[in-house]
Amino acid sequence: MKYFKLLRILQGHNGVIRCVKFSPDNNKIVSSSDDTLIKIWDIELGKSIQTFKGHNDYVRAAEFSPDGNTIISCSDDKTIRLWN
Repeated sequence: MKYFKLLRILQGHNGVIRCVKFSPDNNKIVSSSDDTLIKIWDIELGKSIQTFKGHNDYVRAAEFSPDGNTIISCSDDKTIRLWN
């Protein structure tokens, strides 16, 4: 059995975090939250490097495209958005 240890705590959202996903290169994380924001995190630095604003309600999910150049998100505002 493999044991995991805590590497970092990432803080920056002001609402419940609904989704977190690794980028295809495993260097970044995308997160979505009830604060209506999507954040990109640099894993090595342990901080948010970009914030996307545009949804008008809870952002339920966000994910990188397979090439890592686009993010897709969905929200309770009844929209799907593409970001690059």
